[in-house]
Amino acid sequence: MKVFLNPDREIGRHWSIGNENYGFWEIGAKTASEWGRLVKEAAKMIKHVDPTTELTAAALTDIHWNIELLENCGEFLDWISIHEYWDGIHQTNDYANYEQVMAYTDRLRL
Repeated sequence: MKVFLNPDREIGRHWSIGNENYGFWEIGAKTASEWGRLVKEAAKMIKHVDPTTELTAAALTDIHWNIELLENCGEFLDWISIHEYWDGIHQTNDYANYEQVMAYTDRLRL
């Protein structure tokens, strides 16, 4: 989690909860329902300290995962942050353009 400071030295109002917490390679990886419950508790604490904070949480391109997340804690979130590696950059270093990424997104696990 990052904290951004403005010129008046106030703590930033935008926070993101988690990063790739679904991955087997992560210590403490969560299922969709576990992740939703954890995000809900974290969001409740953050909103308790500052109700004006805007929150996002790590999500997937999997619609079922996102529905589970939103059913558990959607009332506390302003956005979800869908994590996906669109290109095999490490293999080809050939970046997709915007239209290619959007076309790929349409074919994902919906």
